Amino acid sequence: MSHPTSGGGPVIPTTPSALDLIYRDFALNAEQRETRHGEPTGAQGHHLRMAKNMADDALATAFVESVATYGEYDNRDQPFFDTRDPLIEAEHRPTVDDDLKTSSIAWWLEQDPQLRDATGADLRWTYAARELVPLRTAGQDPARSALSRASRRLDLLLRDPDGSPVVTEVKAKGDQHPFYGMVQVLLLTAQLASQAQRSRLATRHGVNAAGPMDVCLVLAANARYFFKPVEGWTRKPKFKPDLTTEAARLCEGFAEDPRSHAYVRSIIWLDAEMAEGRLVFTERRRFEHEAG
Repeated sequence: MSHPTSGGGPVIPTTPSALDLIYRDFALNAEQRETRHGEPTGAQGHHLRMAKNMADDALATAFVESVATYGEYDNRDQPFFDTRDPLIEAEHRPTVDDDLKTSSIAWWLEQDPQLRDATGADLRWTYAARELVPLRTAGQDPARSALSRASRRLDLLLRDPDGSPVVTEVKAKGDQHPFYGMVQVLLLTAQLASQAQRSRLATRHGVNAAGPMDVCLVLAANARYFFKPVEGWTRKPKFKPDLTTEAARLCEGFAEDPRSHAYVRSIIWLDAEMAEGRLVFTERRRFEHEAG
């Protein structure tokens, strides 16, 4: 099989994928948002309008188009990140909910790779790696090196007991909402969907080289902004609950769409929190198509 190259190296796609265009749309400035909507609109209000304007199958359509955009990229001979020092306990060990972010969750899972719930029971998945860059292209010309440095970074790679990779995005307190997170994680899943990338994942991180992947969104100690607490809201967030509802609708549409099934078998949202000095996870939502 031939792969597009320039000057002897892999070519990073320069045409934005369908999911990348959605992701870029999140970042419109105030003037651009006002032009788009005909009135002053805050960032989260803009995000909610984006979500409401998307059909149920819109994420699936954007995903399969994005898989095609990245399908010819082949960098299977290179790692997903440079050699780096281990995370330091004094800097990254979480003790309270406010400490939870990608690096602190990764530190904890590097000590005990098994994800566990509040009872200590296993939640199937184990830790494989952190902060992977699917389009990393080292040792090339300056233009490609610049594209590589600007590429999206995957927060965590987890592993299912059957060997399937679990592509994982972490959203911490003060971070963005589930709609934003789902666009990010599906963009990175599309970048990892080709046979070349699956072979690269298998070689570097010991996951299956074929078959559908799982997708995970970790909500780190911030579920109360997205879901009504048992005791009720003291003050209901203006946009985040509705953005969460729209994200769930789009995930349901994605899971039901046959075009996604060869690539993704489930989308799972996990809550993460510190409980009695331990990092624990709770499944919040699951989206998957019915087998058969």
